[in-house]
Amino acid sequence: MIQLNSHELKLLVNECREKVVDSYIRNVYQITPKALAFKLYKPGGQTGELWAVAGYAVFYASKTVPKQPTPSKLVVELRKQLVGKKITGISQVEGERIVAIAVDGQTLYVECLPPGNIVLVKDGRISWLIEKFESKDRVLKVGESYVFPPSKGLRDLTVFSENWLKDLPRRASVVSFISRDLGLGGKFGEEIVFRAGIDKSTKLSEINTEQMKKLAAAVDEVLDEINTPTPRVYRKNGDLVPSAFELKTLQTASYTKTETFGEAVQYAYLMGLEADKQKAFEREKAEISGKLRRDMENRLYALQNVEKKTAEVQSFLDKILKVSPLIEIVWNEPNTVERIAAETGLKVELMNDRLAIRSAEQELVFRKGSSLYKELGRLYDELKTLRKTAQKLGEEVAAIKKEIESVESRVFEAKADALVLVKVEKKRRPFREFVTSGGYRLLMGKDARTNEALLKKHLDKDDLVLHAEITGSPATVIKNGSSAPTSDVEEAAQATACYSRAWREKFGNVSVYAVKADQISFSPPSGQFLPKGSFMVYGRKTYFVSELRLAVVYAEDVPQVVPYLTALRKGQRFIEIRPGDTAADVASRVILEKLNVEVSPENLQLLSSQIPFGRCMVLDNLING
Repeated sequence: MIQLNSHELKLLVNECREKVVDSYIRNVYQITPKALAFKLYKPGGQTGELWAVAGYAVFYASKTVPKQPTPSKLVVELRKQLVGKKITGISQVEGERIVAIAVDGQTLYVECLPPGNIVLVKDGRISWLIEKFESKDRVLKVGESYVFPPSKGLRDLTVFSENWLKDLPRRASVVSFISRDLGLGGKFGEEIVFRAGIDKSTKLSEINTEQMKKLAAAVDEVLDEINTPTPRVYRKNGDLVPSAFELKTLQTASYTKTETFGEAVQYAYLMGLEADKQKAFEREKAEISGKLRRDMENRLYALQNVEKKTAEVQSFLDKILKVSPLIEIVWNEPNTVERIAAETGLKVELMNDRLAIRSAEQELVFRKGSSLYKELGRLYDELKTLRKTAQKLGEEVAAIKKEIESVESRVFEAKADALVLVKVEKKRRPFREFVTSGGYRLLMGKDARTNEALLKKHLDKDDLVLHAEITGSPATVIKNGSSAPTSDVEEAAQATACYSRAWREKFGNVSVYAVKADQISFSPPSGQFLPKGSFMVYGRKTYFVSELRLAVVYAEDVPQVVPYLTALRKGQRFIEIRPGDTAADVASRVILEKLNVEVSPENLQLLSSQIPFGRCMVLDNLING
């Protein structure tokens, strides 16, 4: 991946500022181990994403990519600290490849220089970071004071001077001087030298005053062009090179223009990820193919040995069968031993009541009075075994050969257009699903049939089961809930209460119990009957008194109904709803308008379907707004 310099980073920050400042962080996603995407919402309807890629760049993205459905613990922790918070500023640390994002009293530092990091700082101390780091200059871990990376001490380009040459290594090349000492990187280094009409291999000791003036003019020219960007992405030797302006060094290369430099950087980054996937795919394919070829070679070697052995045994058998009449009379006419040896070319030895016939690899001993064909039975059995082994090996070789052809015919398809999507289609789910503020996943049945299916097919030993103390309650499962904090169980209990019949009856609260998975049984006591969707609970229950309060949030580009406690603890912007008489479609329109969300048929239908029993009461105030 081609590194960006501080001037390019400054342009990206400037592009971000208008769209990012005063936006609220709706959610946080992890794109790669070192890249985060912050889903943003600005009052008035503007949505987008701010991407922070450690060791690379920060940029605003109007398009998105598919996200992982289940966040890591690291991301869940960051969501707790940032979701619902307002971005109050974004700036570049002066002259450095570090971006500071101010979020309601905290600062998120994105270090875009290698090795790269993303660090959340509050009151000067680290409260979250994407990766621990320790060196002789600094320690990055939660609780420590945040210290910037050592400055490179780059020169001020506004006072570019030939006097710099006096204290620089005279043996260094002019490209190294511009790339390293001016901090412009190889891309700009080659461009400036090209525009100055100087061979890039020229040493600093060979530069004269006139050439130095040309270099200074080329630097000014490049800086002017980056301040009046015409962004594009070049294709160079299979790599994508994002640029804020036209590169004279790549005049013959193909390129794609973009509206913003951020779009160019995002596209190059995504395609770089795709290229990395392709390389990994090719490595994996080569490894699999190599292993298969080694397996095939081993089997071919074994097959050759078996075929050789088969030929030897068959030849030995044929020779013995040829002289079988002589073998039958050898006991009465011992002089036939010489004839047997002469006609077979084998070593023959008569010893009292035994006749031994040997080749270099085989030996057969006939006993006086014993049937000739009985003694040959061993050879026939050996031949049969060898032929079966050869057949099996042949089949294995053919199967491996076919598998090799299949593996080597696989083609990696780069999906440049598929990587950048406006919307990700979601499949219809059989259960209601929620995620607590602590990151625990909830599954909830919608009726008696799905309650039963949930508990019979999706309940694992470490799960927790909840049910309201009222007829007509959903069964709720907290995945891995046996270790969940009480706060997360409270949120699950509130969801269970709200989607029970208590909502329809307009209760203010209802009792909900929680039990472990091994306390659930579908076997009724003797002589009793369990209706569909019902189950038995054995052992101690933990009770919660849950208020019937839900929250409507706008997250992941869709309106969502979640437990009131969840939205409150996540700090999300939401409208509260309670049991009431307003029809779901009417309430949905009011709620979307209050959230400043598009009142589209799709949003109306989606929100209406999530309101329990199709009716509710909408509270007037917007919380966390």
